[in-house]
Amino acid sequence: MRRSTLTYLHDARLDVTLKEALGVITRSPFSDLGLAKCGLSWSRLSANLGLWPAKDILADAFEAELPTEVTRRRGKVSWDGVCARAYAAHGDSIVTEIERVRGPLEQIGIDVRWVTERVGQLARWEKTSFGKDDKEVFAVCAVATWLRSWGVEQVSDCSWS
Repeated sequence: MRRSTLTYLHDARLDVTLKEALGVITRSPFSDLGLAKCGLSWSRLSANLGLWPAKDILADAFEAELPTEVTRRRGKVSWDGVCARAYAAHGDSIVTEIERVRGPLEQIGIDVRWVTERVGQLARWEKTSFGKDDKEVFAVCAVATWLRSWGVEQVSDCSWS
């Protein structure tokens, strides 16, 4: 999370999780040293000129092509801008996907009732005060989709039943 190492990401949850779990060393997306030096030089020049350009550069360039909700919002807020709106719009579909494989999910120890209630909370923009708010939902939805991709929708479809 240190900007000076060129590995700072606004949303580094995945990187942190992988590093903690697997010992992965985070590498900069700037693998070209010349590109990294250019970025640092641009930052120094901007600071010396008293400028703090951010997304304004792209917003100005695309002003006519992007809605003002994108170009003039005050900041990037992944929760309000993407996650919560997605859950509000697609929460029912997520619950349906999970419910379709309720039996197998419960067979492997997942509390489907809790997960579907959590989807409802997320759809209502209710957040927790810790870490990633939807990690369990994300994981269960992935498992549910994977099970269905293999034709497993009921416990009797499982080889362990």
